[in-house]
Amino acid sequence: MLKILDAESIREAERKTIENESIRSWDLMERAARRCYEWIRRHHPRMRAITFFCGLGNNGGDGLAMARMFCENGVSTRVVQVKYSDEMTLDCQTNLEKIRLLDISITTIHEGDDLSKLSIESGITVDCIWGLGLSRAVKGYWGDLIDCISAQAGEIISIDMPSGLFGNRPTPEGGKVIRADVVLTFQVPKLALLLPDNAKCARRWHVVDIGLDRAYLDRAKTKAYCVTRSAIAKVYRPREKFSHKGTYGHALLIGGSCGKMGAISLSTMACLRVGSGLTTAHVPELGYDIVQTRVPEAMCTMGKGHAHLVGLGPIGKPSAVGIGPGLGTHREVGDVLLALFQGVDCPVVVDADAINALAAHPDLLAYLPENAILTPHYREFQRLAGTWRDDFEKLQMLRAFAESHSCIVVYKGAHTIVVNTDGDLFFNSTGNPGMATGGTGDVLTGMLCGLLAQGYSPLSAALMGVYLHGSAADLALQSQSQESLIATDLIACIGDAFKSVGFLWD
Repeated sequence: MLKILDAESIREAERKTIENESIRSWDLMERAARRCYEWIRRHHPRMRAITFFCGLGNNGGDGLAMARMFCENGVSTRVVQVKYSDEMTLDCQTNLEKIRLLDISITTIHEGDDLSKLSIESGITVDCIWGLGLSRAVKGYWGDLIDCISAQAGEIISIDMPSGLFGNRPTPEGGKVIRADVVLTFQVPKLALLLPDNAKCARRWHVVDIGLDRAYLDRAKTKAYCVTRSAIAKVYRPREKFSHKGTYGHALLIGGSCGKMGAISLSTMACLRVGSGLTTAHVPELGYDIVQTRVPEAMCTMGKGHAHLVGLGPIGKPSAVGIGPGLGTHREVGDVLLALFQGVDCPVVVDADAINALAAHPDLLAYLPENAILTPHYREFQRLAGTWRDDFEKLQMLRAFAESHSCIVVYKGAHTIVVNTDGDLFFNSTGNPGMATGGTGDVLTGMLCGLLAQGYSPLSAALMGVYLHGSAADLALQSQSQESLIATDLIACIGDAFKSVGFLWD
C-alpha cells in the first residue's frame, strides 16, 4: 500500500531524510528536481522549449533547479518568477542565483502587472508557483494569473500539486487552481488528487520517488492508502495442487427480474471466472431458462415469484451470498432482503437494487450482517446517507456509515474507495473511463462474492476484487477502446488480471 500523507507528514519526512542522510535541504531539492527532469525528458524526448512559472518557496526552488537542468542539456528554457511576496526561501534564492549565470530568459511578474502582455510560448509549461504547503486561497490578481496560464499554455505539468489546490481540504469558494494535464507529485499520492471535484485540475498524476526516509514513511500514521499491485499480491492465495471444487466454496448470487436478467447473468459469469468452486444463481421463475442457457457452468435455483422475486425461498447453506443485480425495486424486495439477512451465516455482498431497498427501508440496516460489503455508486450512496457539499465531506460520510453499520463500503467510481469498519480509506489504482457502461458493477458483485466464497476476508476480498476488476478493464483496452468496452470484456480479462498479480509468486 502507498500511504496518502498530508503536508505536515511530508515535511517531517523531509526533515528526517535530511537529518539521517546528513545532507542539506538544497541537496534534497536537487534530487527532487532531477527526478522530475528525468520524467519529463523521458516522456517528451523531442521537446525544444520549456517555460517555468516559479514561486518564492521551495516549490519555486524545485522549478528553478529543473530550469537549470533543461538549459544545461540544450533545451530552450524560460523562467517566469511570480513575485507574490518580498520573501524567498534560502534554497529558492540559491537556485535563482545559479540560473542567472546561464542563458535563461527570466521575467518577473509583480502584482498589478498587465497580464495581457504575458505571452506563453509553445512547448511545455511547468507550474511551480505554490505547492503542497499552500495556506490560503489564490484569488484576485494572482487568481487571474492562474486563469491566464491555464488558458494560454499548451501542456501544463504541475510539480507536487497544481498551484492553488489544497491537499487535504476543499478549495475555498472563489479560489483559483491551475488546470494541469499532468501532476508529478512527490513520494506518495495526495488525497486531493484522488477526488472527482479536482479532476479538471489534475487530469493525470504520477508519483515521483525522491528518496524520502523509508523508516519514517513506514511509521507515519494515516487513515488513507492507495492500493498497489504488490499489496494485492500479498493478499493473493495461489491454488493448492490437491484442492478440489469444494475447496473454493459455494457462491450464491440472488437477483434478476423481467428485463434485467442480464445483470444476474453477468454476476454469475464473473463469480465463476474469479474462481468460485461452485456457483448458483437464485432467480425468479422466468429467469431459470435464461441463466441455465447463458451460464451453463453455474447451477440455478428459483425463489418465489415469476417476473421478480416476491420471497426468498430455500437457498441452502452457501459460503457467500451476493444480492442485488437486476433484483428490481418492487415492494417485496425488502422482504427478500430481511429473509436473507436473518437466515444466512456467511459473508454477504449487497449491490444495486438491494442497496436501493436498504435506502427505502432503512430499518433493514439493523439486520445487516457484520462485515457485509455494500457496493454503491454515488447516487445509491446519496440515497443511503444523504447529500454532501464536497468530496471531503463525502469521505467523512463514508467513514461514518461504515463505522456505524460495521460494514465495508465499496464506493464505485474512478479510484473506487474501499472503506473498512475502522474508517480507513483505500483508493484503487486500476481502471479507466471505459468502465462507465452498464453491467460493470454487476461484474464486480460477482467477483466479490466469488472471492468471499473462497475464504478471503471481507476486506481482502473487497480490495482484491476492486483491484482485479479495474485491472481487467485496463487489460481489455489492448483490444478495445474506452468507448467500445462492455462488461463482458471485463469478464474475459479476469484471468489476465489474476496473472498480472499472480506472477509475482513465480
